[in-house]
Amino acid sequence: MASNRAANYLASARHPPSAGVAVVLISAAWFFGAANAIRLGFDPGYWAAAGPHPYPFAPTALVLLVISAETGILFALVRPASFYRSWLRLLAVATFVASALWLDLRLYSGGHDLAGYIYANSAFLLVALLVLSLAFAMQMLEAGHSYPEAAQASRSGNSVLSNWR
Repeated sequence: MASNRAANYLASARHPPSAGVAVVLISAAWFFGAANAIRLGFDPGYWAAAGPHPYPFAPTALVLLVISAETGILFALVRPASFYRSWLRLLAVATFVASALWLDLRLYSGGHDLAGYIYANSAFLLVALLVLSLAFAMQMLEAGHSYPEAAQASRSGNSVLSNWR
């Protein structure tokens, strides 16, 4: 009886607020990354020759393209309209971001005293990892508080949430 009520409640429930929050958080991470890449384009690096330097439009545009592609992948993996249904999806996305950050630090921006725009993608990935951690925490809080019947059914061993992946 309780699992039937939980299933009916879940079937009629609207998207929790975190679905919109995920869109806002990922978009905010992109805006941070884009603004940071543009700002860091003015930093030629510590060992650059003295004097004025032209703004590096092409390399900065490439970094912006990489950040935009990673944001697109984040949206495709997270699927913000339904991400609250699976914490495993967020775990997979966090693994993707952590792997991309490791590759970026290891292969591209791990050096010292490089031009500023080179470090923008690492900063974006760190912010994205923090944003995903915040979204994950919000999802766990909502799972326990917004859906008490579902949480209770899950704790009691009923498989009400098994189709949420």
